[in-house]
Amino acid sequence: MHSLGQNTDPRKKDENKPSRIHRFPSKSNDERNTRRKVKVCREISLDLEEAMKCTTVADLIIQIKDQYNITIKEIGAKLIALADAFDDKFFGDSSISKK
Repeated sequence: MHSLGQNTDPRKKDENKPSRIHRFPSKSNDERNTRRKVKVCREISLDLEEAMKCTTVADLIIQIKDQYNITIKEIGAKLIALADAFDDKFFGDSSISKK
């Protein structure tokens, strides 16, 4: 019988409830998200012109949707590509579509 302290894998099944998998949130994810939010604010405040270019591209995507019969799924794919381009510009190689 394992005690709770011996269970090193947070995704390991509980022996008493075999149909459930326990997952505990990672503190590092919260820390990483906080750092990223701070970095976004800093980068945009330093280079407002680049942020305006990204907004212009987003507006163009919305205009394409209005001009052509494009599905929501196709718009989503274009927005993900836009987000990847934004991330590449401000954060290097951290694309959303790979997460």
